Amino acid sequence: MNRRERITFEKETVTYNDYNEEITSWSEIGTTPSMWAKAIPKTSNEDHRDNQKSGFQRYNFNILHRNDLDIQMRIRWDGRYWDIKAVETLHKEPRNKELLITAEWTQGKYE
Repeated sequence: MNRRERITFEKETVTYNDYNEEITSWSEIGTTPSMWAKAIPKTSNEDHRDNQKSGFQRYNFNILHRNDLDIQMRIRWDGRYWDIKAVETLHKEPRNKELLITAEWTQGKYE
């Protein structure tokens, strides 16, 4: 598996300002937020949508296994933010354990 793309995982955090107003931001997760991944574009036939007209793209990211990911996080990759839609375990043998993450970028969401 050729993992050539460096991706970074982020989670949403909530803090409060001096007026006790909620401030939402994103921060990198844990002590190892970045890792190498294989980025696999999903075709419009798989999504039943035309990626150009709908303003979104969907990718699968194949990474080595880790236990700290969920669908409320996002990936920072290629200058964009990708919302995690699914996390699936592949190859359950201890030596070859991998994850397949489906993530989606939506035009204008984090701009």
